[in-house]
Amino acid sequence: MKWIGITLDIANPNYHLTVIRILGRGNYNEVDLVQLADIKLLDLLLEMRNEKQYDRVVFYDLQELDSWEDLKELADVCNRYNMQFSFLKQDLHSDKKLRFNKLIYAI
Repeated sequence: MKWIGITLDIANPNYHLTVIRILGRGNYNEVDLVQLADIKLLDLLLEMRNEKQYDRVVFYDLQELDSWEDLKELADVCNRYNMQFSFLKQDLHSDKKLRFNKLIYAI
């Protein structure tokens, strides 16, 4: 599996990307790390790299997304590229069932 680890945290990107790298490698995944200013740049990045090899987009924290529209954008991009997405801090993954109380806690 190959992950692309993303952070939108411009002020402190190193912590988030380091956690993603450590957890990815601990699970024997190849991980590319990228800092973006906006989630809307993810589609452009994948298109420019002509990447269809990633299995998962990984964020450290759901709070990096500013709105429900950003979450929808992420889901749309992942659907186009046949990828899953994860938020490590909240232990949320698009390919796992979610209990309602866990969703409320994450929000």
